[in-house]
Amino acid sequence: MKGLQEQVAAGEEGLKKCEEEAAELERGVAQRREIFEAAEQKVKDKRDAIKQTDKDIAAASKELDKCDKKMEEVKIGVKKLDHSMKQFDKESEDARKLVEHWCVCVCVCVILCGKLVEHCSVCIE
Repeated sequence: MKGLQEQVAAGEEGLKKCEEEAAELERGVAQRREIFEAAEQKVKDKRDAIKQTDKDIAAASKELDKCDKKMEEVKIGVKKLDHSMKQFDKESEDARKLVEHWCVCVCVCVILCGKLVEHCSVCIE
């Protein structure tokens, strides 16, 4: 009977060791599960950040398109102003020439007629 009791005690000892090893393995599995869940959360956070970055890029692209459109409008406005300035310069030059012609006519009238008149037969072309 003593041999049987020793076998039972040895079996209980083996069972206790197996239970301890199982508990240790369960703790290891729990730790790895926590690590895996943390890694999953990091991946999710990174994906969310990428989605937000994509949204930000799309919004910035729209803003750039608006700026490009405004820039084109400004360029057209500058071209119109440039054309207006050239037209103004031409008109100013024409006016200067007209004033010079008028001054010449007045001088000729004063010299020929002896009096200041706006028009005479000399200045009529």
